Amino acid sequence: MSSSANGYLALYLLTHSCLPSKWVFPGHLNTRDEASSAVIGTNPVTEIRRIPATRPVAIVDDYPRFALGNPATRGVLRDALAREYHLAACIPTGPDRMRLIYRPGAGRAAGHCPSASALAAIP
Repeated sequence: MSSSANGYLALYLLTHSCLPSKWVFPGHLNTRDEASSAVIGTNPVTEIRRIPATRPVAIVDDYPRFALGNPATRGVLRDALAREYHLAACIPTGPDRMRLIYRPGAGRAAGHCPSASALAAIP
């Protein structure tokens, strides 16, 4: 699932995953300019609440997060991750960027992950 996150759509194909929503392009649910029902045909906050409730086996996010993201959907996702997921892996995708892989349940993050305080500082 990439929901409010910035996971690439190819991840669904490569992992043979079901699409978690009909709004699977990262911008659909995580950008300020698409932050209303009138723009995409659904309330992004409602959709972001629904997706983690289905208990996906992984949630992929980007670090650092998109500067023009939707703070409402980011907050919903942050709360769901804190309650039900742990940061399982961080994969560098550039000199200053990485993919964050969250998995259900408790656990410890692998090496090369940003600190909890660095992740919390991002709106």
